[in-house]
Amino acid sequence: MYIQEETVVRDGDTFIELRWRPKIHPVVFVIDESQAAKNATSKQSLIVRSIAKIVDDPVYCIFSSATPLTRVSEAEYFVVNSRIENN
Repeated sequence: MYIQEETVVRDGDTFIELRWRPKIHPVVFVIDESQAAKNATSKQSLIVRSIAKIVDDPVYCIFSSATPLTRVSEAEYFVVNSRIENN
């Protein structure tokens, strides 16, 4: 109900893209055990990464985990959602 799922073909490969519906998404996301979002192809990861695509309203993410991040790739979902501008 909150997310639109779209199948996109790019360069001959098929991808699933998720988009939050405008104006009915949460403003605060609390993502517990967030290290589970590290697998880029999992549904959970696609949902977490799609939060960064919400641009019409302010959105806040709280990531919590007792598992330390040991690789840069494990923190990608966090960096994408932090919306840090490159100056």
